Formats: sequence, C-alpha cells, structure tokens
Amino acid sequence: MSAVGSSPPGVGLLIGYGSIGRLHARALAGLARRLLILDHHPGARERAAHEHPSAIVGADFLAVDPWLAAPRDVLAVIATWGPSHTRLFDHLADLGVRRILCEKPLATSVAGADAMVSRAARDAIALTSHHYFRCSGLIRALQRLAAELGLGEPVAVVANGGAACLATNGLHWVDLAAALFQAAPRAVVSTAHDDRINPRSADLGFYGGSAVWDFDGGRELSLTFSNASSVYPMTHVHYRDAVLTLDYDYEVAVYRRDAEEVARRPAMTRTGAPRQVAFKGQLPGVLEGPAALTACLSDLWAGEVSVSPPSAAAAALNGTIGALLAAREGRRIEFPILPA
Repeated sequence: MSAVGSSPPGVGLLIGYGSIGRLHARALAGLARRLLILDHHPGARERAAHEHPSAIVGADFLAVDPWLAAPRDVLAVIATWGPSHTRLFDHLADLGVRRILCEKPLATSVAGADAMVSRAARDAIALTSHHYFRCSGLIRALQRLAAELGLGEPVAVVANGGAACLATNGLHWVDLAAALFQAAPRAVVSTAHDDRINPRSADLGFYGGSAVWDFDGGRELSLTFSNASSVYPMTHVHYRDAVLTLDYDYEVAVYRRDAEEVARRPAMTRTGAPRQVAFKGQLPGVLEGPAALTACLSDLWAGEVSVSPPSAAAAALNGTIGALLAAREGRRIEFPILPA
C-alpha cells in the first residue's frame, strides 16, 4: 500500500449526484473524513444536502476550492454524463488530484479516452473506471470456477435479452469478454439502431439490435438486445464441452456434456446435450454492488488499479464505439480505432 493510501482520504470529492453518483456518495462518506459534492442541477444539490447533511455541496469547483488545497489528500469520483468526463479529468489533474475514479464510459470518444490514459501514465495519476464485473471479483471467480471444473478456456460469450442498450450496458459485456479471453477484440459488425427511449433524457440514444465482436482464435462475443422486450439479458459463456450461464442476480450454472460420450464421439461436430449440472449457485467471493464499489475506491486510494485499469476501460469504449460505427456505416470495423 502506498503512503497516500495508508490513511483515510481527507476529502472525498464527488462530481455528479445522479443515480450512480448517489451510490458513490454513500461509499465516499464511509471512506473519507470530509465529503464534497458538486452538481450543476439545483434539484440534485437539494437531494445531496438532504441525504448528506454534513457534506459540502456546491454547483462548481469555486464552492469547494478551499477544501482542495491539499489535492493529494483527495479521492475524486467523476459521475457525470460521459461527454464531460475528459474535461473534468483534465481539471482535476491540473489541480493536482492523483486518485480519480471515472464512471463508465471513460469518455465518449476514442481520442478522449486515449488522452486520459496517456495523461494518467505521464502524471502518475491512479485512474480507474467502475466496471462491476471486474470490481466485484466476478471475473476472477468465473475463471477460478472454470479452472476447478477443468472446463478449459472460453470460446464464445453470448448475451441476449431486452432493452439493455448496446452502448450503455453493452460496454460491460465487451469488457467481460475481453477479460475472459484476455485479449481485445479485432473487429466488429453490428445492426445497432437508436430508438430514443433513454429514460434519462430524450437527447440521449438507446441502442437495440445485434453486434458481434471477433477475437483471435475464432472466439466471439455476440450481443442481441431488443428494444421491444423488457427482459434482462441472460449471459452464456461457452467452453468446448460445457456452457456457463449468468442471470440477473449473478447466479451461475454450469452444464456440461457427459465425458464418456465426448470420448466416444470426440469430433467437434458431433454435438451433444450438456445434461450434467456441474455447478449451480452464487460464486464465493463476489461482492454485491455497494461493497464492490467501496472495495474499488479503497484500492484506488491505495494506488491500486490493476483490477480495473484505465487501459481496459479505454478498450471497452473502443469496442463499443466500433459497434455503433459499424452499424452506421454498414461495414466491418477493425480495431483498434486510432485516436485521430
């Protein structure tokens, strides 16, 4: 643990008090000695003051400037809408803040994300993004289970369901596949379409449709989210002779083929039903939302971002933007997309 992270943060600075920001506020209130909350919307500031009466609440940085005199004692969270992330990150970096969590998406352009990752490396800024599959320990738990059951390496990730948005939430599955495959995608094709049903604002897109990301070795991530359905997506991780399912409550089930049947007819094309239930239930060590967020912020304060590094957040953004571009242009998009 670094010297900075050996004692609690003096200041927990939250920018943005929407639905996700409120979760961060509760976590920061339990970690830092002083909580600062910024939001330009009067209604959000009123809620923040009511729910955190001991916090300093303001509309902009001028309201909390005296509390930022020791920037290296600040643990900052950017929880605003995506278009402001890069600007706010740069402002915090200019102030000298060196522990920053930026909610996903890291940015809303490949160039913005690349600039943030580059500056974090250059200025020794511990930068992370809140990706639940990583921060909760779910990905590590899935990898441990696969190893214990001898499933081998995953060969495909498939998720399908209702209106989860290929961009807003699809980014999480891009990151999940990249983590399980331990590689970034090589290309994507997509039929993504914007139906303008985003509950946050009529100005924000909400994408239904399908997208398929190609990884090396013939591995793929396939997402199909229908804006005509309200059913939460079910996730399937395929292995050579087994399939792992993940539902809304993060309950995991592993179904595998009979080993003797596979040995008798080993050809890949001699497919058979995975009738054996190898595992079913909650995975040990996986943290629920609030606990996962607190753990993520605690690690960040200690300078540890390896669980959810900024490079992974940038790669997930790259893959998501690529899917939207593929649909708009009606062609296969190769990765990485260059910042320029």
